[in-house]
Amino acid sequence: MFQRREFLAAVAAAGTLAGVPKFVGGAEIDRPLNWRSMTIQTTAKTRGNRAPVVTGVSLRPESSEIAIVGDDHYVSIYDQQTHRFVQHLGEHRDWVRATRYSPNGQQLVTAGNDRRIMLWSTDTYADPISLGTHPEAVIEVAFSSDGTKIATVGFEETLRIYETESTRLIQKLSCACQDNHAVAFSADGSQIAAGGRCGTIRVWDVASGQLTSEFTAHRKRIRSIEFDSQGRVLSCGEDQMVRLTDSTAPREPVSLTRQSAKLFDVKLIADDVVATAGADNKIHIWRISDSYHVGALKGHTGTVSCLDVNSSQLVSGSYDTQVRVWTLQEGLNGQADRHTQLNPGWNGKLK
Repeated sequence: MFQRREFLAAVAAAGTLAGVPKFVGGAEIDRPLNWRSMTIQTTAKTRGNRAPVVTGVSLRPESSEIAIVGDDHYVSIYDQQTHRFVQHLGEHRDWVRATRYSPNGQQLVTAGNDRRIMLWSTDTYADPISLGTHPEAVIEVAFSSDGTKIATVGFEETLRIYETESTRLIQKLSCACQDNHAVAFSADGSQIAAGGRCGTIRVWDVASGQLTSEFTAHRKRIRSIEFDSQGRVLSCGEDQMVRLTDSTAPREPVSLTRQSAKLFDVKLIADDVVATAGADNKIHIWRISDSYHVGALKGHTGTVSCLDVNSSQLVSGSYDTQVRVWTLQEGLNGQADRHTQLNPGWNGKLK
């Protein structure tokens, strides 16, 4: 009898040979989207003359800048208006795993395998402030929506929360495992969630540090967490699943159709629409409410490791050493046109 993996492989092969779309769980996975993209090739900055794989990207609010990090130990700042790199920041001493701009765009936080968290002022990107050295590598960072707090997780059980202005450590919370890749604040800043290798998500009240919820969301490592506008926890992982969970009723999550590859990131691009990035080298766009696969963005030739989004752009970073900035082919002047591009008749709301 065919095992599930063998069956999916056979279906995929048949679809390719016959020239028809491939399906997983009833979802067409090769429907192309009418988005255009700009490609940014990262540059070699070390003696090996090798461009870095990309593991973190962040769009600066109210600016044309993108922060790009990877395994070359640098934080690179790319300006979309001039189409060039304007800074290569070399303060880190090892693989840089994460980067995030503050909500007002005035600060940038970076972290990685050198166990340090660096806070940069974006007026010059000079003389960064170190938030200290962690016992283990730092994998992910997050700003609260008001920019007053920074959270970090990595290869240890501890989730740390810093006060941005003073850089003072104000909270230490205990995660469910020692390998954590995902952390996020809720939109109102009252909650924070983290998850990692064990597939369990913990949610805390930020003010008190009290654990308010704990639930198993995935069977394998969690790679990404985000809160939606209703305070539900959006997550994806190496079990190829995306789930949206109400932490007050965690036994009844909304699950998308299982995808065909490990997932590395998920981002809300509208109230009911998400983008996923994974090991199939593609970005998939999904409508959550009915698990409708809107389409796939193609162009990367390696695992798509990270995403970021604003009101008009989706940016992706990949192991192929490139970053792509995706925009809609048309409909850039209004929300109604954007809804039509996602799916005719869809009445969702943009973030």
